[in-house]
This record gives sequence, C-alpha cells and structure tokens, in this order.
Amino acid sequence: MIAPHRPPPTTMSDARVLANAAAARAMFQHGYDNYLEHAFPHDELRPISRTYTDSLGELGNLKREHLSETYAGVALTLIDATSTLAVLGNVTEFTRNVRWMERNLNFDADVRVNAFECNIRALGGLLSAHVIAGGDIGMLEAVRGMKGRGAFGTKGGGRGRRASSSSSSS
Repeated sequence: MIAPHRPPPTTMSDARVLANAAAARAMFQHGYDNYLEHAFPHDELRPISRTYTDSLGELGNLKREHLSETYAGVALTLIDATSTLAVLGNVTEFTRNVRWMERNLNFDADVRVNAFECNIRALGGLLSAHVIAGGDIGMLEAVRGMKGRGAFGTKGGGRGRRASSSSSSS
C-alpha cells in the first residue's frame, strides 16, 4: 500500500518563505515585463538580443521548409503567463490579458505548429485562464479556434507531432 503524500517539514522560517515568494514574484515580473516591452505580441522573447521569435511556427518547421512568411505569432508567452499572473495576485494584468485575448487571439493561420507546444502552452494556458476567470468569459472561443485535428487524426490511430492551426489545412 502506498502511503499518502505528506509534504516534508519546512526548515525555513515564515519570514524566509515570504522573502522567497517575493523574490520569485519579482523574477517572474522581470521576465514578463521584458516580454511585453520587447516581444509582444510575438510568441517569445529572445532575452540576450531583446528581440522576438515566433516559436510556435518555428518549432513546427524544424527543417525550415514550410515557414509561413505571414505568421507573426499568437502571443504564446502572454497566453502561457496569464494564469501565473492570477496565481501571483496580479488581477489587473490578468484581466487585461484576458480581454486582449478575447479581442485579438486568432489561431486561423496557415502554419504548421508543434502539437506538444500548442497543447501545453496555448491550450493549457487558455483553459487555465478560462477556469480562473470563472468560466464565463469568451476564452472557449479561442480554444475552439485551435484546429489541431492533424495532430490527432493520423493513420493507425497514433498521434502526430505536428499540426496545422489553419482550418484550411485540416
């Protein structure tokens, strides 16, 4: 029989726990603020060059043979970070992100994407934001817009590694 999980006893004082939490919050905010300044609405920040990458499409095209010239990202970091903002108590920025996604997020692009990244970062980020926001916002429309059928309807019943996010490609 497996014993129930018990967290290990803490050896940190309450003051140290609070200091570590504040440091983690500050590190997140530093990265997030720099993404907004240097990369938004593209997918990710390249921190050394302070430029951006549209990684969702790039990861779906590792050989660089089918890169879309018009794909400009889906604000992947913004999607990914939104639920973290809520967990950290930044309700203002969480709400701003949700509203931006409701108005601007569009997955109907003719670009091959990495199905794993799309699932864990885009779909996971959207669903967690939807749940945290109480489930009564338009986030599910964005989730419905993710047409990754090509990643799941492969011959033999297996799962593919890449999918097109465009409805015309599925």
